[in-house]
Amino acid sequence: MTLFLKNILSWFTLPLSWVVVVLATGLALSRFSKKMRAGRLLMSAGFLILFLFSIRPTALLLLAPLEGRYPAYAGQPVDFVVVLGGGQYSEASSERLFEGIRIKRLNPESRLVLSGAPCGAPVSEADVLAARALALGVPASEIILEPCSRVTCEHPLFVKPLVAGRPFAVVTSASHMHRAVRLFKKAGLNPVPAPAGSLSLRLNNAGRSALAPNISALSASSAAFHEYFGLLWAYLRGQI
Repeated sequence: MTLFLKNILSWFTLPLSWVVVVLATGLALSRFSKKMRAGRLLMSAGFLILFLFSIRPTALLLLAPLEGRYPAYAGQPVDFVVVLGGGQYSEASSERLFEGIRIKRLNPESRLVLSGAPCGAPVSEADVLAARALALGVPASEIILEPCSRVTCEHPLFVKPLVAGRPFAVVTSASHMHRAVRLFKKAGLNPVPAPAGSLSLRLNNAGRSALAPNISALSASSAAFHEYFGLLWAYLRGQI
């Protein structure tokens, strides 16, 4: 029930959700009431919100406090490389896995910990990641599966007994790293942050005009809001 409530509330924090609500309200006022002027103003506001969150400067501004906190992995020795799942296998999962394998190869004696529960799928995300890792040459004996964690706050609970106080790196999306690190530290762990898949870097390399609305910037803005909501939710529940 708590997870369901979180997912519902999370939807309302996304910029596109605001746009839908504002535009729908404005359209209803314009068509079905005498408040046509208010309706048109709301519709204009909806399009303005959509524009603002679909341009690169806004997305970069939102991402900066999240992605700017932790630099790329700098070669610190670790015994485990923990790749966090994201709920379901995606492009972000691949980016995390590739970075995890890269770090593991820099630490030949380390073990690769792959996490992620099924979340409605027939197999867990950890199993999918493991299959990809095997195909990329990681020996099965050097892979540990953690197929139980469904959300970020559960990762430290299931990872803690696996690493057993030894040094480990946590690999997750750059925008997600701040929340992940705070949750791990709250659980008494001290991970080496290893961010992957920087949305800021991707936006800066896109080659578009800064003020040209695009789906990549809107998606990045939404990812940032999702993280801010996740941080607030974790804070209110005493998890960070």
